[in-house]
Amino acid sequence: MKRLAFAFLIMIFASSCAEQQATNVITSPQHKSMESKTLLYVNEYRKSKNLSPLVNNEVLAQIARSHSLEMQGRNKMDHANFSQRTFEIQNYYPQ
Repeated sequence: MKRLAFAFLIMIFASSCAEQQATNVITSPQHKSMESKTLLYVNEYRKSKNLSPLVNNEVLAQIARSHSLEMQGRNKMDHANFSQRTFEIQNYYPQ
């Protein structure tokens, strides 16, 4: 559960809509439900602060899920391969 928290945080802070789809990551309905609830709670808090709501970004969510699975496989929470993920994100959202 804690291993997925990092992935959820990345997803939550993504505030743009994506029409492109990332592949190679499968999530269970339970994980999708956790992601949805997390986004709901964050947006409730943002509303209380007069901030605009965040929306799910499936591309970033898939990248975050992949990283969570990697951390789970290593049984270690870290930022390993951060540069690789940054590069992958920039393929979808050039800066």
